[in-house]
Amino acid sequence: MSDTIISEYYSDDKVKKAVVKHAANGQYIVDFYESSKYSFSVLYPDRTLNYVEDAAETYVQGLFKRMIPINSETPCIE
Repeated sequence: MSDTIISEYYSDDKVKKAVVKHAANGQYIVDFYESSKYSFSVLYPDRTLNYVEDAAETYVQGLFKRMIPINSETPCIE
């Protein structure tokens, strides 16, 4: 079973995009894009849909910066 796309967010200039997905295992994943190219994904285990969508929106608004996770709660996937 594949991931289900829940929502998509775009920056005003359409340079940044974030795709919120619900995985078959019940976790949420956000795929982040810049200039139409895949950049990275973040898993959000044990987070609500509202939390994950806020993260996606924050990214496209330019407020979310990619960082190395400090714990295993929000691991990045390359």
